[in-house]
Amino acid sequence: MPRPFHLVCQDGPPLAALEARFAPTAGSAHWHREGLRRCLLDSADRRLRDAGQLLVHDLGDDDAAGTLTLCDRAGRQLVAPAAGCRPPCRPAALADARLRAAVAPALRPRALLVVRHWEVERCQRAWLNEDEKIIGDLVLERHTWADGALVSVTARPRRGYRREFRAALAALLQAPDLAPVTIAPDGLLDERLAGEWDRPLPPPALAPNAPAGPAIATRLAHFQAVMRANEAGIRADLDIEFLHDFRVALRRARSLVQAFEDILGDVAALTEGFAWLSRETSPLRDLDVWLEALEDGEARVAPRLEAYLRTRRRREQARLARLLGGRRYQRLQADWAAWLEQLAACETRGPALRKLVDKAIRRRHRRLCRRRHEHGRVLPPAALHEIRKDAKKLRYLLDAFAPLYPHKRAGRVTRALKRLQTIAGAICDRWAHASLLVAWRDAATDEALVALFAAELEHLALPAELDLDAAENAALSRALDAMCGPGGLDSLRRLCDKGRR
Repeated sequence: MPRPFHLVCQDGPPLAALEARFAPTAGSAHWHREGLRRCLLDSADRRLRDAGQLLVHDLGDDDAAGTLTLCDRAGRQLVAPAAGCRPPCRPAALADARLRAAVAPALRPRALLVVRHWEVERCQRAWLNEDEKIIGDLVLERHTWADGALVSVTARPRRGYRREFRAALAALLQAPDLAPVTIAPDGLLDERLAGEWDRPLPPPALAPNAPAGPAIATRLAHFQAVMRANEAGIRADLDIEFLHDFRVALRRARSLVQAFEDILGDVAALTEGFAWLSRETSPLRDLDVWLEALEDGEARVAPRLEAYLRTRRRREQARLARLLGGRRYQRLQADWAAWLEQLAACETRGPALRKLVDKAIRRRHRRLCRRRHEHGRVLPPAALHEIRKDAKKLRYLLDAFAPLYPHKRAGRVTRALKRLQTIAGAICDRWAHASLLVAWRDAATDEALVALFAAELEHLALPAELDLDAAENAALSRALDAMCGPGGLDSLRRLCDKGRR
């Protein structure tokens, strides 16, 4: 489709004034008028925007007549407009196959959320040449939101008529009160207005020889900001990824405090608070993972058990929403913020950051290798769970201080850790589901529910131990060897000993 011309009216005139200006031009006999409620849809962390896409949901007077339009930031449609749906939803819920295929790669596994909404008054008419052929369309729009407005003119050439249409619009394109812009009005609004779920700014850059205390404080402050930015989404239950991002930030903060507790002073109260919050948020996350596997077709359970899972999830979500508004959680965040202020203001130079991080990474890797080798070729579930946690803690250290290291060397270690986490996580998730079933079975008084839980436990048929020599565990064995074998040791040595800039 030819690229449209976009202009913005600097003085924001009424649309009637623009209509009168263009009345003498060649065109259709009348303007087509409509009023719209428009939403910009994206994920909480704005993945569509980062991919250069804008997904707009237009809703007219009839709520059932909404349309979804996916375009690039220049306003060109990437797929044909599709019948609308009620956001928020997952990409899999989009009925139009082309639209679903276009947005799914950027969004998975995120849900579509309303990140901005506003009102639009629109007038449009066809533009005809002397031969009465339609060579383009003229669209006038007034976008109105809570505290502002933007009036735009969009000229859309028809295929094969771009040059002729541009010549016909020459006076319009050079009007003194119209400023040309390179992106569509929706994209312009996306840049001018702050999004409701914008990500916290990244922490400042790191210097290898900087004092360790203040540098660690900036990382911990960033993790706290990420947690607080996700609270509203958790309370409103907009998307399960709000809780996931919240927990990742919590675990990263907890991992850094544990890794550097010898220079951070008294962190006992903070560590205890992190452990409490991790325990309180685990049940809902376990249920989210299980239900997502059911929705994706990766797991199956009896219909009654699925209904039970959804009921439990609603209860856990309501409980967690209350917890985030409770005194203990708010006190933890306040104490954390006060502690960070003291740490950032510390004037004692202390050890250099890079040297301290090298030491912490080597120590974490030794702990991972020691836990892996102490069990030989047979792993009980608890051991694999601890190995997975050690791998996460090592990866969190690398992620937090990645700017200190050469990208290729850090990436090699991070990819191996991610592979180990993914493979071990799929196994550990099944064990976590079994643990939930056991707890529910032991607490249930309804004989029918007890039988349901018992049947599902029998269906899972999880082994008491994992034999790493078995064919079904070959991928896990290779991932463990990649991190804890000679190759993994060499990668860590190159990173921490030879990777200095």
